Amino acid sequence: IQEETRHFAKRGAYLMKGGRFQLKPDILIKVKDRNHIIDTKYKRINMDERNVGISQQDAYQMLAYTLAFKSEKTMLLYPQSLVDERLLNDKDKSANLYCDWEFVDHVSELQNRKLCIGTIKLDDILENDGKKLADGFKEVIGEFISEANTS
Repeated sequence: IQEETRHFAKRGAYLMKGGRFQLKPDILIKVKDRNHIIDTKYKRINMDERNVGISQQDAYQMLAYTLAFKSEKTMLLYPQSLVDERLLNDKDKSANLYCDWEFVDHVSELQNRKLCIGTIKLDDILENDGKKLADGFKEVIGEFISEANTS
């Protein structure tokens, strides 16, 4: 991660003037002047629930990150074991990514901005000194950054 990114993350962004309600994403990656925001969740995703179980609070949080950090795409990252199998396009992969959710452009800053859903296998966390977990992170983050830079 570039030096500039680390300073940006330390400085942070706020929802309100006066330093109120700091916006602090779990992962902030900057590549070629583009910000990529990833927020990790440990919640169940279910295709039968409204909005596949993603809470309105989480959606608002990602909207705030999208605007504050001027991110074209943001990602909610979930453990694959908590995700409804119908959402997984390849359950044998160590990671999956879906970028089908587009924010409504109530303001021009939201035009073409998307929310992605990422999944990663945590089952093998203790095997191979965490190598499979690290590979899964690299896979989903690489795919996310590649997807964000092509659209």
